[in-house]
Amino acid sequence: WGRTWNTTDFDVGNFAVRLQDIRGLSCTSNAKLSVDQVKVVLTYNAIAENEDSDNFFIAPAQTDLPAIFDYIGNNVCPAARPVVDAVPTTANLLIITHVTNDNSGTATSTDFTTIVNTPTQASQTLSGVSAPGVTLVVPPGSYGVAETSKNGYTEILGDGCFANSSNPILAGETRVCIINNDDIPPPPPLIITPGTWQEVSSSI
Repeated sequence: WGRTWNTTDFDVGNFAVRLQDIRGLSCTSNAKLSVDQVKVVLTYNAIAENEDSDNFFIAPAQTDLPAIFDYIGNNVCPAARPVVDAVPTTANLLIITHVTNDNSGTATSTDFTTIVNTPTQASQTLSGVSAPGVTLVVPPGSYGVAETSKNGYTEILGDGCFANSSNPILAGETRVCIINNDDIPPPPPLIITPGTWQEVSSSI
């Protein structure tokens, strides 16, 4: 390399990194970093060496370590580079339409229409879906869920069917809105009590 090595070049202040037994994705067992993959420069001026952008660091500070190991790892096994998830900008609203038919009702979830309103989106209208429900993408903030009424049924909207400024849905969050529709019992039959009947007649 055109360099005369001195004993002091191998002082603990100068360090070497050995990578071995690296496994993952498309990496080969016992993969190692070759010297031609890193520009090696030895200097006694650690500050200058850390600032010359050659990806080799002498006596690195703690803040230097992430960049050092990112560079080494990308050369040894680029396929193992961790994937950074994108910062979420929307939220999810899971809507479940539940129907109870315990009083001779015959409706199903699809007989009900759900309407979702948010301040920044057009209203979203969809047929009811029983469990596991249907997921809608909504903007962070407030929203409201409504349902068109159906004769013979009462509806109860769960707490997750509403969000406001004091309890907004957050980006990346999923909330569950459960709508319960229960059939109404029929009115009781008219009961006539036996008794004395008097005929009433009138003349015009």
